[in-house]
Amino acid sequence: MRQRILLTLALLALATPAHAHGEQVLAFPCSFLLIVAVIVPVAIWWPAKPSTKLTCGVAVLAVGVASWFAPWVPQTVGETARFGFVPLLLVLLAAPCLFGAVILVVALHGSASD
Repeated sequence: MRQRILLTLALLALATPAHAHGEQVLAFPCSFLLIVAVIVPVAIWWPAKPSTKLTCGVAVLAVGVASWFAPWVPQTVGETARFGFVPLLLVLLAAPCLFGAVILVVALHGSASD
């Protein structure tokens, strides 16, 4: 139980930059968990080498984390309040989804030509 609490706190600490307020404190970990929830089944389904799956998964996660600091993501309390939770979550998920889709299209196109 203690390990779960520490892991949860570590994820929240990782996912919330010092300037995060309000919905950002929830949206960053939620976006992180949603990305992981998609990466794991895709990695299981995808017939690639484990190292390739791991590299692509880490790359998608890195894009997701980098998008937290993107200039189009609201960084103040007022901007976040106007933005709202769901739109903020969608903005945070847009970049990793696009990047992940490109990885899958390239991978599927490469396996189709084999």
